Amino acid sequence: MKTPRASLVEALPLTILTFQVNNPCLNLMGDSWSLTLMCPWMIRPPDSQFDWSSPDLQSRLQELVGRKLVDAQADGEQLIDPVFILDDGTRIDLFAGGNPHPWTLELPGAVLIGVNYE
Repeated sequence: MKTPRASLVEALPLTILTFQVNNPCLNLMGDSWSLTLMCPWMIRPPDSQFDWSSPDLQSRLQELVGRKLVDAQADGEQLIDPVFILDDGTRIDLFAGGNPHPWTLELPGAVLIGVNYE
């Protein structure tokens, strides 16, 4: 059985084609994949950062359209509190809380769900 990280790496790169916001939840979507963030999150483009409370959220998220998710950093293969890396260096930091505040990544052939296991 593949680890969550192996399933993700096999699917990379993932191009962001659109997004939806239902504060504080964020959905990033592409062709045959989606990343749903129900946990706290922070997006850190080079030289800035924003989250669900940013007043210019829609325009900041629009800047992600066309970017590619190219890597994920986390302790271990289970992707606990991962940082997703985009092709321009932007970081998407996730801070999973206990259920019902997970993140989910739907890929062709796999669904990854992240929660805080403490």
